[in-house]
Amino acid sequence: MLEKRLPVFDKAARSRKSTTSQGEAQAGFLTRLLTSSALDCVSRGDCDALEKVMRRTVFVETVRDNTLPLAETKDRFSVICALAGGRMAAQGIGENEVGSLMLRYLARRDACRSAENINALTLELLIECTLRVKKRLDTHYSGLADSVRTFVDGHIGEKISVAEIAAVFQKNPSYLNSCFKRMTGERITDYIARRKVEEAKKLLCRPDSQMADIWVSLGYCDQSHFNKSFKKITGMTPTQFRSRLEGGG
Repeated sequence: MLEKRLPVFDKAARSRKSTTSQGEAQAGFLTRLLTSSALDCVSRGDCDALEKVMRRTVFVETVRDNTLPLAETKDRFSVICALAGGRMAAQGIGENEVGSLMLRYLARRDACRSAENINALTLELLIECTLRVKKRLDTHYSGLADSVRTFVDGHIGEKISVAEIAAVFQKNPSYLNSCFKRMTGERITDYIARRKVEEAKKLLCRPDSQMADIWVSLGYCDQSHFNKSFKKITGMTPTQFRSRLEGGG
C-alpha cells in the first residue's frame, strides 16, 4: 500500500514532530474529514461529489486555515498524498503511474513557500486523482457494459436474470448493475425488458405471427407478464400496438 510507502516519498515527514497541540488537532481533523469524504470521492472517481465536498463551509474553512506552521502543513499534505495514491492503486491504477504522480506533487510541495500554496495544491491533487480514477473506471465499466449488452442481445429469447448474468461475468450482481447503470443510465433489468419489447414489436409487425408464439419465443413466463411489460414501456398492450399497425395509425 502507498500509505506504507510514505517514508520512501518523504522521510523527513515521518521524523518531524508537531510543534503545537492545536496544529495536531487541526491536521487530524482535516485528515479524518478527507478520509471520510473527499478520499471516498477519489475512490469512486466522482468529480461532482468531490466538488460538493470542497464547497462545504467546514471543509473550505479548514483547508484555508493558515495557522499551522508551514512544515506541519507540508507533513499533512504528504499524508493526504499517500492516502490519495492508495485509493488510486486500489482501483487498479498501476504503481508506476501512481508513484510518478505522487513524487511530482511532493516535489511541488517542497517548492511551496506558504500554507496557502499547500492548501491549493491539496485541492489540485485530489481533483487530479479523482479524474484519473474516473478515467480508469469509465474504461472498465464501458467494456463491462458492452459485454453485458452483447450477452443479453444474444440470449433475448431466454429468461434472463441479473444474477445469471453476474455469474457469467463472475461479478457481484449489485456491482454489475451499478457499473451498467453508470455507463448506460439504466439498470440491467430495464435493458432486458426494453430489448425484449423491441424484438416483440418486430414480430408483431408480421401478420402471420401468433401472439402466443411471440411471448414464448422471447422468454416471457406467460402472456399476462408479456402484456404488462409491453404496456409499461410502450403505453399500450401488444394487441393495441398491432391494431394500430393494421389500422395505419
